[in-house]
Amino acid sequence: MRIAFAAMALASALLGAEEEIGPPPPPVPLQKPRALCPEPNFNWGTVFTGQEVAHTYLIRNTGGAALAITDVHESCKCTAVDFTRSIPPGGEGGVTLKVDTKDFQGPTLKQATVLTNDPAAPKITLQFGGVVRDAVRLAPRFPVLEGTLGGPPAAAEFAVTKATEALIDALTPAAPPPRVTVAIKEIVKGEEYRVRLTTVPGLATPNAIEEVVLLAAAGGVTVPVTVKAHITLKPRVFTVPQWIIVRQRETEQWELNPAQPLTRTLKVLGAEGVTFKATKLVTRGDFFTAQLAEVAPGREYAVNVAIVKRPNGAIQPARGTIEIHTTDPAASKVEVSVMVFFAVK
Repeated sequence: MRIAFAAMALASALLGAEEEIGPPPPPVPLQKPRALCPEPNFNWGTVFTGQEVAHTYLIRNTGGAALAITDVHESCKCTAVDFTRSIPPGGEGGVTLKVDTKDFQGPTLKQATVLTNDPAAPKITLQFGGVVRDAVRLAPRFPVLEGTLGGPPAAAEFAVTKATEALIDALTPAAPPPRVTVAIKEIVKGEEYRVRLTTVPGLATPNAIEEVVLLAAAGGVTVPVTVKAHITLKPRVFTVPQWIIVRQRETEQWELNPAQPLTRTLKVLGAEGVTFKATKLVTRGDFFTAQLAEVAPGREYAVNVAIVKRPNGAIQPARGTIEIHTTDPAASKVEVSVMVFFAVK
């Protein structure tokens, strides 16, 4: 009897304990990051061409796990200079974009895409834009320096005037360019400057584009102004044309009728103010002859070239050169290429 009573009491105690513990709790939901950019669009207003504009976008993590910014993809001319790679739950970070406006004009809009580990927002698009205006005007915009190789320095001038209501407080060269010197003179205070470019002595580059960078201070900012100057230096002694080319159809007709001469004439000229004398002619190539004749003493000669035979071998085209030796110390030898196309047999 006592044993039965004890068994009943133990069963009752176990049953009560089970009712107090209850069923197991539900699983805790997996925490996720949540990316939020309160202001994804930034308008920088109006800036001068050449200004650098930078802005930092606020990125918040409103989720329960760490937010990772894995990368930032920028559009052309827009650079992500910095961004927060990991933002804790409830924390804040940022993405800083920068743009150089030297190649922009008028309304401009750029974009960048932020990549995150937020499954609901794996990509965030940031917009970055405004209006870009010139601080100054250039006239002419592309100055041309024309001269003669070995002659006096070539020079050109252009005007720099204010393009907005902001006055030009200062205009200075950013750095000395290699091929020209820069002289700046203020014409109307705050409104107009005159810039003179002069080739450096002994410049041996016949044709070049020289980028001259000026720094214009206006409206409380200093912006670079790039001027592309075209340098054209003619040789002191030159030929017209610069080379001789004979086409295949001409040589085919000549080979059918060799009695009809196949000729070319070169003019040998001096640049303005240059006098010279052609002293010797040297040819390289057995398929043509060349004779030198004076046209205008000290100013012009003629080289009469005649095709005389098909060259040996199957080289196509036949190539040769003509050297014209002169008394000018800066152009003592002028070389002309000769190319003649023959039908392959």
